[in-house]
Amino acid sequence: MHIKVIQKGGFAGLSSELASIDTEKLSPQQHAVVDSVLHSPLWKTQKKSAGADLLEYEIWTYDGAQERSLSFRHSGSETQPLFDLVQKLLTLRTVQ
Repeated sequence: MHIKVIQKGGFAGLSSELASIDTEKLSPQQHAVVDSVLHSPLWKTQKKSAGADLLEYEIWTYDGAQERSLSFRHSGSETQPLFDLVQKLLTLRTVQ
C-alpha cells in the first residue's frame, strides 16, 4: 500500500506533498501507526470549514486498484482529531 499526505491552501494557496509512505518498507511498530490511522472512525468524517486561508489536508491510500481519501480544512479544535491523524502519518514521512 502507498499513502500520501497532501497540504493545500493557506495564504498562498499552494499545494505540497508532505509525506509519501510505502507501507512495505515499514517496521512492525510503524505498521501499527498506519493501522491506527486507517482504522480510525474519523475516515467517515469530511470537514470543509469556511475560511479562504485555512490549510486543507488530504490523506490518500492506494492499495492495488483500491483508492480512498480523507480531506478536511484544519480550523482548530473541531478538526483537531483529523489533524492528529495527519501528524501520526508525518512521523513516518522519512520512510520512502
